[in-house]
Amino acid sequence: MKHVKNNKRLLLGLVLSVFIGIFLPQAVEAANGLYGKRIAYRSSYRKYRAHRATRNIYRNYYDWDFTTAFTLDGLYYYGDVENRGFAMFNGPIADNLCGLGKFSVTHRVGNFTHMRYTIAGGVINGDNTKYADKMATTNTPLSYRNFHSWVVNGSVGVEIYPVHNTGFYLYAGFLFNYSNLDYTFWKIYHGKQECFLPMIPLEVGYAFRMSDNWYINVHLGWTQGLCDKDGWSLDGFPHKHVLSDGTELTMGLPPSSYVNKMADGWFSLGITVSYTWQKKCITCNFH
Repeated sequence: MKHVKNNKRLLLGLVLSVFIGIFLPQAVEAANGLYGKRIAYRSSYRKYRAHRATRNIYRNYYDWDFTTAFTLDGLYYYGDVENRGFAMFNGPIADNLCGLGKFSVTHRVGNFTHMRYTIAGGVINGDNTKYADKMATTNTPLSYRNFHSWVVNGSVGVEIYPVHNTGFYLYAGFLFNYSNLDYTFWKIYHGKQECFLPMIPLEVGYAFRMSDNWYINVHLGWTQGLCDKDGWSLDGFPHKHVLSDGTELTMGLPPSSYVNKMADGWFSLGITVSYTWQKKCITCNFH
């Protein structure tokens, strides 16, 4: 009886050995596979989180920094085709009112400082023929001038928000203007001219938050030309006019006494609608 029990134990051990020999390697391989999959899953999940973090950094960079805006400006031109004395002689000239449309991109470079990049286009006019007699010492056509021009310009500048948690701002920059104009000088000389002019734009305004991302601001501006000579002006004056016989006629160049010696420019009053691609910046003076 004891011998039979020993045989059963031997047989059971043999069966278990065969079972373990057959299935243990498969079990180990399956366990290794699951472990590998777990490691791969962890690695993939880490890569996913790293990708999300990188994407959020990329998104936040743009969300926190960039604003796009459209602006409509009403302008008042001043220059050689103008009343003497910086638009103050007998009041402004209605025919010198004109306008510009602008598209700008702004991004933050500090808690109260933004960089602004702008392209603009529009119309600038000047016509002093209704007031020329008052400007001249005698009734002479030498003071009669008018022009009509299409302009395109680009500018870069800095916005400063000096007061915390308000939309009040100051702006200064550099602008380069191109004008394609038709002119009539001295009543009888007509022509077309292309002019360029470097200018300094200055602006003060206030931005009103309409929602988390939308703003409307109103602003006053003054844009001053840095020179005023033939080919480098807003109004084409002073100017060298070539007659049909080839004679060069100098108009408005020294020592002419009837020229407004002040460089050209314009005053502006405008409204801007802007959209900011960002969340509110808690530490910033604005946005």
